[in-house]
Amino acid sequence: MRSALKLALTCSVLFYLKGRRVGRGYPEQCMDLAAEKSNEHAVTWVRRGKEATLVRRLNHLATLLLAVLALGCAAFGVLLWPDTSGPPPGEPTLTGFNFVIDQPDVAAAVRLLINPDAKFYTNREPGLLLISVSLDVSPGATVHWALMLGGVSSRISMRLMPEGSRGLNLTYRRASEPYDLGYPIGTVADYVITGEVQGPSTAYSTLASQNFPEVNPRQSAIASLAWAGPLPAVFKGAYVTVTMPSLTMLPAQGPSSVFDGAEFAPSKHEVEEELAVGWDYQISAGSGKPTGLASWIWSSESGEGIANANAIGSSVDKQSDVQRRSFFAGLLFGLAGTAVVSALPFATAALTEGRMRRTHDPCPSRPPA
Repeated sequence: MRSALKLALTCSVLFYLKGRRVGRGYPEQCMDLAAEKSNEHAVTWVRRGKEATLVRRLNHLATLLLAVLALGCAAFGVLLWPDTSGPPPGEPTLTGFNFVIDQPDVAAAVRLLINPDAKFYTNREPGLLLISVSLDVSPGATVHWALMLGGVSSRISMRLMPEGSRGLNLTYRRASEPYDLGYPIGTVADYVITGEVQGPSTAYSTLASQNFPEVNPRQSAIASLAWAGPLPAVFKGAYVTVTMPSLTMLPAQGPSSVFDGAEFAPSKHEVEEELAVGWDYQISAGSGKPTGLASWIWSSESGEGIANANAIGSSVDKQSDVQRRSFFAGLLFGLAGTAVVSALPFATAALTEGRMRRTHDPCPSRPPA
């Protein structure tokens, strides 16, 4: 009897301990439900993970494409944007021209033409300086003339072109050693062009009787110089600024004299400077006057000659081009801005998707131990 009671007590303890071990975590039914839900959540997580990865990649791709579009439009807009900074400052190239002769009581007409784009005439050099001298000389007399180019910048190179020149004993030489004039011209030197006219000559009277036409008669002396280096005209965008050298009639005395004897200014003179700027440039300010032949002129028949010859002009065609380029550049910048704004939502969504951590619903709460 005692043995049976002991056996029954032992069995009860064993069954109790087994039940405690099974129910320590979740009940058996809860454990089965947890396993089933875990499988379902795993399948759902894989499916949602693939969908999330695809969406994130699409967001990245959209962001990249819009960023490339924005950068491309901005780059083309910068390249297309015109120069609208306004007229450039004039650049002094030499201090001035001075014309003298070696005989008194001689009438003279002196004309200078500067062509900034005369490659055909100057054998591919960028500029041309054309000088014409028209004198009245009595029969049997010979008058020597000289045109001093004072303070020519060292950045300028000139050479006499025999094929474009006509006259007696034309020469071109340097008249001084280089010297410094300071900013903005810097190192300069003086040069001189000389020639002579034998009488009889009525070149000046012929020009005066025709009110000084632009075309020089055949009896005038002509010197053509190829001009390489900075010109007195500065072109920038749709604008041009001109600072022409002075052209005066002032005889020099003493060591600076070109001739061995005394120098003289003409008794009567007509001086003119002309700059070929192109057909479409219109003068907006300054002392120059348009000629109707794609050039501006400065002239004087009194006093010592021409001083403070300057002008500012603009090109109608180039201004129209500036307006067109500004319009299309503005469109490109607008497209670039629109692309940047459109890319922001895609970039934000891509970053948010990458940082999200999905969780699944747990099984019912664990019972207290």
